[in-house]
Amino acid sequence: MSTQTAEGTQFDSELKKTELGNVISDNKGLFAALLVVIFAGAIGFGFYQKSLENKNEEASKAFYLFSSDKLEKFKKGEVKADEVVSSFKSTMSKYSSSKSYIGSALIVFDAVNAKAESEEVYSLLDGLTGQNIYQIYALSMRKAAALENMKKYDEAIAALNLINSDQFKSVEGKVNLDLGRLHMLKGSNEQARTHFDKVLKINTQAEFKSLATYYLSKLN
Repeated sequence: MSTQTAEGTQFDSELKKTELGNVISDNKGLFAALLVVIFAGAIGFGFYQKSLENKNEEASKAFYLFSSDKLEKFKKGEVKADEVVSSFKSTMSKYSSSKSYIGSALIVFDAVNAKAESEEVYSLLDGLTGQNIYQIYALSMRKAAALENMKKYDEAIAALNLINSDQFKSVEGKVNLDLGRLHMLKGSNEQARTHFDKVLKINTQAEFKSLATYYLSKLN
């Protein structure tokens, strides 16, 4: 006991030789509590990360089973598109926070878009937000297409405006062409002309320039 007391006293003496040491020495209880909180937080974060990994794995397995069943039957003409959409939402809704959910929803959207009701197919993507530029682009383009089919031109324009920036420079020709078309459909001819003119001025595919020229001729 005396040895331990002497060692503790010596430790305190050494600790108090610095300003920081003085603070620690005078607030041992507080620092001990902080260490416990930090340690507990690290353990909790580890469990959280493990839980996310398990959730992502479960989501991948669930989508594999869904695609092997419903999507394959849809491709064979055995089930209707709306049934596929409904089944996807009921099967995958509990995995909406998983990393693979957006990718899964896009796959189903692309598979049934041409054959499902516009409102139904749009519901696959409604409320989803991309976590990187690839997801943002993919979601925006598909949302805009579905909204255009629903004649919700203002909402389609809003979706495309999310990718009408320098961050998406490589696709600005396509984006501005579609924005021009949507403005033309809603009767905003001057705004349509602005987007078509931009397509002609930037470095983009000849096909987009040709279409922009065609639409401009319709506005003259």
